[in-house]
Amino acid sequence: MDIKGEIRELKRILIEDRKEDDGSPEIPLYFFEVDADGNFTKVPSILERICGFSKDELYLLSLQNVVLVEDRARVQEALERVLEGERIVVAEIEIFSEKTGSHPVELIILPLKKNGSITGAWGAVKDIGSRKDMEMKLETASSIQKASMTFLRDYVSLMSREIRQPLTTILLTLEMMDSGFFGEMTAQQKEKIDQLMALTDRLKSILEEALSASKNIAEEIKLDRRMVSLRKVIRDVLREKQDLLKERNITVITNFPEGNINVPADRKTIVQVVSTLIDRSVEVSPRGGDILVELEKKGPFLQLSVADSGEGLSEEAVETLFDRIHIDRERESGHFKEGLNLYMAKRIIEKHGGRIWCESFPGLGSSMLFTLPIEKEEE
Repeated sequence: MDIKGEIRELKRILIEDRKEDDGSPEIPLYFFEVDADGNFTKVPSILERICGFSKDELYLLSLQNVVLVEDRARVQEALERVLEGERIVVAEIEIFSEKTGSHPVELIILPLKKNGSITGAWGAVKDIGSRKDMEMKLETASSIQKASMTFLRDYVSLMSREIRQPLTTILLTLEMMDSGFFGEMTAQQKEKIDQLMALTDRLKSILEEALSASKNIAEEIKLDRRMVSLRKVIRDVLREKQDLLKERNITVITNFPEGNINVPADRKTIVQVVSTLIDRSVEVSPRGGDILVELEKKGPFLQLSVADSGEGLSEEAVETLFDRIHIDRERESGHFKEGLNLYMAKRIIEKHGGRIWCESFPGLGSSMLFTLPIEKEEE
C-alpha cells in the first residue's frame, strides 16, 4: 500500500473509532514522522500547541522525549514493534513539557518505508484531553456525591440521637398525664392529650424512617436476584396493610394478567418499593376512595401501576417527585418521608434495570408506575 493508501486507511480507522465515541466523523489528524531512533523528521502541530516548543526545538527532540517518563517505555516498545513490521499500534500516553505540564493523547504509529525498507515510523496524534477532562470531572462529581451521602447519613444519625431522648421524655410524660398520674383531667383535656400523643408518635416514626432512609441512601444497593412473583409480592403487601386500608375505608381493586409472570429481582427491595407506592396512594386518596393496582406485560418488561383517587399533582410536582428530598408544597403531610422513600424506590428500580415514573392530571388522581425486565440482564 502506498503512502496515500496508508493515510486513507489511517483516517478510516480513526473515523470508526470516533464514531464509537460520539457519532461524529470529524477528527483532527496531527501527522508526524520519526527515524528509527524516534527523532522527529516531521513535527505535528499539536506538539507546538501542547508543549509550547517551537518546531526548531522539537526537531532536536525524539518522540520519547516529549512524553511522561512513565510512558517512555511504552512508546519505545510501540516504536520497536512498528520497526519490526506491525502496521498500526495505538497507545494512550501523556505528552509532557515543563512549560505546559502533561496532556493525554492517543498515538497511532505505522511503519515508514523507503525503497522497500522500513526506515522509521509515521502516524498521527489524536488529542483526547477533553475526554479525559470529562472523565475526571465525572469521577470528582461521584466522589463529592458519595461524601455528601455519607455526611447526610451521619448528620441525620446525630440529629436523631439528639431529638429521640427529649421526644421519649415528652411521650412518657403525656402517657403519665393520660393515665391520671398527675390528677384527674376533664374530657376536653384528655382529648387534647390524646391528640398530642398521636402527633408525638407520628414525629417519632418520621424520625426513625428518616434515619433508616438516610443510611440506605449512603450505602450501595446490593441485590440478591431470584425469580420473584410480583403478583404474590403485591398480595403480601396488601395483606400487611389491611388495618390501614380498613381504617381509611380504602377499596383496593387489582387487575392481573392470566398466568403468573416471574421476574428476576431482589424480593426484599421490591417489597419496599411496592409498599412505598401503596402507602403513598393510601395517603393521598380520600377516605372511602379507591386504589387500582394493575400488572401488565410490556414487551420484555413487566409493568406495575398503582393509581390513587386523590387530587393529582401539578406538572412541576411530578418532575421533582423522585428527587432525593421531595417537598410537596401542595399537601401538608408526609414531606420528608415521601421524598426519601420515593428517591430510594427510584434507585432500587433503576438498579434492577427498570424505570419508575408518575403520570398525573390535577383533579383526576395520579398513577405511580414502574417496570422490571422479565429476562435477567448480564451483570
